[in-house]
Amino acid sequence: MADFEVDAQYSKDPEIDETLNALIEMAFGLAQEDLEKGEVLSPFTLTLFGENVSQDFFTGETPDEFRVAAELHVVRQANIADGYAFCYDGYLETNQGVMDAIIVEAAMKDDLAGVVYGLLYEEHDDKLVFEEKPRFIDVISSFLAEIEPEEDEAEDDETDED
Repeated sequence: MADFEVDAQYSKDPEIDETLNALIEMAFGLAQEDLEKGEVLSPFTLTLFGENVSQDFFTGETPDEFRVAAELHVVRQANIADGYAFCYDGYLETNQGVMDAIIVEAAMKDDLAGVVYGLLYEEHDDKLVFEEKPRFIDVISSFLAEIEPEEDEAEDDETDED
């Protein structure tokens, strides 16, 4: 059962970095596998470090607690992370009404904003049926957007001497 509701804005897909696209696809793939196995989709992040990806799961009682935990996790790694995807089970408002969806919010380190995509699914005859491809939903603020880069210590030393 989905825990989050997203106000879908369905518009034209923005052009995104191919690395970010691969991270988003990976998140959808992992989430879809879990749901197809009958497992509950626990909110998780995929954090990109160079060519390595780390998957971390989050616990909480409410959707807000999951989001705060995921954001804090990404922010703590902001100086070494190249990007992230936050994935969870949610709802999307469609022409057919509210539908279950896997939601992925993602951004690269230098992006001022992130993107949100949703993959709709329904249960038919005790089997989950997924849409062919995710829908772009909206642009959102990135977990990494507010992070100030650490200053180089050498620059600090030079400044102190002046």
